[in-house]
Amino acid sequence: MEQNPQKTALLIMDMRAGILQMLPDTTALVSNVSKAIATARSHNVRVIYVTVGFRQGTPEISMNNKGFSASKGRFATTNVDEFMKIDSSIAPEPDEIRVTKRRVSAFTGSDLEVILTAHRTHRHCYQRCGVINIARSC
Repeated sequence: MEQNPQKTALLIMDMRAGILQMLPDTTALVSNVSKAIATARSHNVRVIYVTVGFRQGTPEISMNNKGFSASKGRFATTNVDEFMKIDSSIAPEPDEIRVTKRRVSAFTGSDLEVILTAHRTHRHCYQRCGVINIARSC
């Protein structure tokens, strides 16, 4: 099946510098992600960056959210821009789309689905901390 680059997107997810700093050695990971991004760009495939992020004071985090509520205090004093910063070696181009997710899932609490639908993107390649999953939606 031939791939239509206008209906395909490479999603670069959770590749924030802060996450990468927690991993023991990211040289190969960042290199592979960089190659995937370069290949997508050279084939006119849309590259979309997705990171978790909150407004200052984290009003999006409910105390019922078991995943984030334990860190709510830490997030409240964190510089949001620094927290969401993507590693410079794989950073988005100025015209590339950035999505801020408010939950673990990029499809809940973000506008990712709206963006993909608007561009009639039917084929998604997810790059999340070194794991690539290709999904097809109708």
